[in-house]
Order: sequence, then structure tokens, then C-alpha cells
Amino acid sequence: MKDIAIISIHKEHGEIIKKDLLNYFIDDNLEINIYTADEIKKLDILHEKCILVVNIDVFEKVKLITKEMSKVVINRLTVKKENLIKLYDIPKKSKVLIANINFRNCMEVISCLYSSGFKEYEYIPYYNTLEDYDHDIKYAITANEMNMVPTDIERVIDIGERVCSPSSIIEIANALNIKDFPQNEKTRIMLRNIEDSSIETILGEKYDLKIQINVILELMRNGIIITDISGIIMSSNTKAKDILKKRTSVLESFNISNVIPELDNIKSMRFINKKEEKIINIDGKNIIISYIPISNSNIVTGFVITLDDFAAIEDKQNDYRTKINFSKPRAIYNFDNIIGDSDIINKVKNTAKMMANSNSSVIIFGESGTGKEIFAQSIHNASPRKRNNFVAVNCAAIPENLLESEMFGYEEGAFTGAKKEGKVGLFELAHNGTLFLDEIAEMTLLMQTKLLRVIEEMQIIKIGSNKIITVDVRIIAATNKNLRKLVDEGKFREDLYYRLNVLPLTLPSLRERKEDIILLAEHFIQNLGKNIKLHPETKKLMKSYNWGGNIRELRNIVEYFASLDKTIIEKDD
Repeated sequence: MKDIAIISIHKEHGEIIKKDLLNYFIDDNLEINIYTADEIKKLDILHEKCILVVNIDVFEKVKLITKEMSKVVINRLTVKKENLIKLYDIPKKSKVLIANINFRNCMEVISCLYSSGFKEYEYIPYYNTLEDYDHDIKYAITANEMNMVPTDIERVIDIGERVCSPSSIIEIANALNIKDFPQNEKTRIMLRNIEDSSIETILGEKYDLKIQINVILELMRNGIIITDISGIIMSSNTKAKDILKKRTSVLESFNISNVIPELDNIKSMRFINKKEEKIINIDGKNIIISYIPISNSNIVTGFVITLDDFAAIEDKQNDYRTKINFSKPRAIYNFDNIIGDSDIINKVKNTAKMMANSNSSVIIFGESGTGKEIFAQSIHNASPRKRNNFVAVNCAAIPENLLESEMFGYEEGAFTGAKKEGKVGLFELAHNGTLFLDEIAEMTLLMQTKLLRVIEEMQIIKIGSNKIITVDVRIIAATNKNLRKLVDEGKFREDLYYRLNVLPLTLPSLRERKEDIILLAEHFIQNLGKNIKLHPETKKLMKSYNWGGNIRELRNIVEYFASLDKTIIEKDD
């Protein structure tokens, strides 16, 4: 038994669809059951092999009660060609009311008229009988909804109840495993006599072109949806389905306003003649939606809608910035790489971990060699910004006349010696990530002023450009100087000091954490792959030493030990 369930808002419309289907499947033993939207709310399961949904508003409910082996077909209604012949009586370029029960049905009728070649009319949707309209309009078209037509219209053309589209009929045949459909010439003629924009595909003509278009859609990096003039989705790619998967598992045959209600101006979309876009939130993600009309002889026949994940775009831009810079600015250290069991270092690590969860500026104070950059990288890698770039710059290592161009970048030909392609600045490279400003105290007052402005406004202007670039960068600064003293001496801007000194972190010197000295030394020996032991007297001497160069000096001495041809390092060594 080949059984079909028709899901319709009203029983009467379901009967019309049933009668229409029986015309195509004359030789097939069909059992067709009709359910209204209210009736399916009371059902636990639909047992039919093919579920034909006439009104897509009930699709999600239908999906929940459909057997796994059943096939759901979203029916697209259309119009018989024989009923459209009457339209030739309407003078071209006339204003015509399209009367139906709601806006979407009006637009579906308009879509059928466009695809049938009746494009030289100004169609005006009319679905509210209480709403006034232009009384100079003489013509109205309706699809078996005469009660919706104003009484003073001079000429009304009823194109009849809309029926199943050829594409829907073919889908039903496939769902029922009916081979070689259409099976006879009569059915094929009937299919040709129904107006449908996909008729050429259904009958095998231009099939290769459709395949090529679908391949192109799948190659696109962004989500693509193609609709007709009424907003009915005709085609979409996997990326679009993925972005919208929590809203619906099927896109084709839905109206775009049902899937993306944020497109609140869908009613006026057919009047736009340029690309428009907006940002909406879909399932917690910011999505950029662009829509542009498809025109044929200056007449809009449909729309291309693109969907882009805002965060993915930013990630891609960061990748491009990195490629332009020829390297991947990244943080390789995390808190597990910070060796030490002393109370003081554990306290500092715990403080730094809490700072990682904040977005505020951090300034790390500490003597040379205490591991300020390792802490900066660890904070970045424990923060929400860890997927993005960690960009480090030594403010003392870059000449003053080059620091601005390094920090903010420059355009092509901005100055003598500038690279032909220009340069991406460190702020732009660190967008959505972290910028580590080491030896911040060595920055000149002029550069401090420019840095303060960027930190406060998060906007940069490249040298040689007038374009403002907005960035989102977390600042971690470091210094081995007493910044407060430099502020008092007028060598460091006080406003910049307070802007950076939001989350201060002071690293202990090695002499303040003597219990970590041997632990660190043995860690460095292990990393060098040497079988070296420290004599007890050596350990005692190392603990008593002042370590002016801190951990950096300790690591250098261990490398010296490793160069000796000895297995035990004694006090004299």
C-alpha cells in the first residue's frame, strides 16, 4: 500500500490537494489521509509513508510525530497554466491587486505570475479587507479567495485554487518508490501545464546547470539562500543549513520570514535595488545577513541572502593579518610552565589566574629575569582570548622613529622606505587577542600620548591613512622600573600609568623564593637532557647566592654546568 498523509490548515483545502494528486497517480493504489493542523496536535505518530505538508507553519510539529522511515515533503503550491490565459486581458503596466488571506499567500501568487512571464504589472498585495487601497486600481487577481476582493474592483480574475507543484509531485513519487515517474504521456502533459519555476529541472532540461549551481553554492564559505519573489526558499547550501539548524532542519519551501523573522522588512524587500545587510543574533552567535535582489529586465524575481558568522569573519581576518606578517604571534607558555612550590610564587600564580578572567589591563612589575613574559603568556592562554594572537613588543628594542609605524602600521607609500604593500600594525595584528608591551617605561612621552589615546578609544589610524580601524585588544605591560617614581619625575604620563595599572602583578625575585632555586635548576638540567647531579655543598652555595639576574642567570649557570664534562657539579665548579 502506498499511503500519503496530507497536512493542511483546513480540511477543504486538503480535499483539493487529494483530488489533484489522484489525477497524477491514476494507476497507483494510493491511500490518502487528510489531517488538519489541529488534528495532528492530538496524534502521537503519523504512520503514512509520505507526509505532504501543505502549510509549513506546522512542519516542526509534523517532524516530531513522523516515523523515521517516512518522507516529509514540503508542498509548494502553484497555478495551472490554463487559468493564467485570462490575464492577457489586463493591459500591460497596470496596477493589479493580488487578493488573498495573508501576505505570504499574496506573494506566492505573485511569484507564480512572475515565473509565468507576467512581469509587466505592478502587483500590490491585498490581504486585509479593512485596509484602504488605491481606488484607481481597476484589476484584481485572486486564487479562489473572492471574498478577499474589494467590491468596487471593475475586473476580477480568479486563477483558481493553487495545486501541487511538479517538484512536489516528483518528490512524492520518489518517497513512494514509484519507478519511472511520470509513467505515461498524459501525466507528463499535465506536469507541463502547471506553472512552476522548477519545471525545466523536473522534466530533465537544464539539469546539469542546476547541479553546477549547487556545487558552486557548496563551495561558498558563507551561508547562501536563494528565494523567489515571495520569499519562498528555492535553494540553500550546507553552511546556511548549519547556521540555522536549531531553528529548522529543512530550509527549502519555507518562507524566509518564517526562518529568519528578524528580516522584518521582508514585505518591502522586492522594492530594494541594492545590497542591504544587518546583524542579528542566532542561537547566541552574531550573524551578518546580506540580501540582494535578483533582477531580470529591471524586474525583481527573487533574492540571494548570505549569512556570515561574525566571529568566524574576525578569526579569518586575524589569520590574514598573521599571514601578512609572515608569522604566527602566539603564546607558548601557560601556568603549568611556571616552576616553583614556594608560597610566594603560588600566591602570585593564583592572583594571575584570577586576572586572566578579566578584560582589564595588567601591568607586571619585576626585576629583570623574573619571568614577566612567561606570566603574560600564561595570563593570555588562560583567558577567553587564548584562540587569538598574543603579540609581544619590546618598547626599548625598537627605535623611537619606527615604534609608531610598528604599533599602528602604515599604508603604501606613507614614507620613504615604506614597504610597497604597506604594513599591518601590532595593534591590528593583536585584534581580539593580547598585546604585550615589555619595558613600557622606555617609551617616549610622545609615544605614551599616542598609546593612551588608542587604549582609551580602541581605534587606530595607520600612518598615511585617514581611515579609522576599530580594534579590540587587551593590554599587558611589563617593567623592571618604579613607574610611580618615574611619574613623579615627569618621565612617565600619570594618566597612562593609571590606565595600565588596573591589575598590578608583582613578581618575586629569585632570592625571595630560595626554596625554588634547586627545583628550577634541576628542571633546567632535565630540559638539557644531561645526567648531572648537584653536590649538597653546591646546592647550599646556590641557595645563599644573591641571584642578581634571577631565573635568567640561574638558567645560564645550569647551561655552564652542562658544558662541563662532569656528572657531579661540586662547590668549586
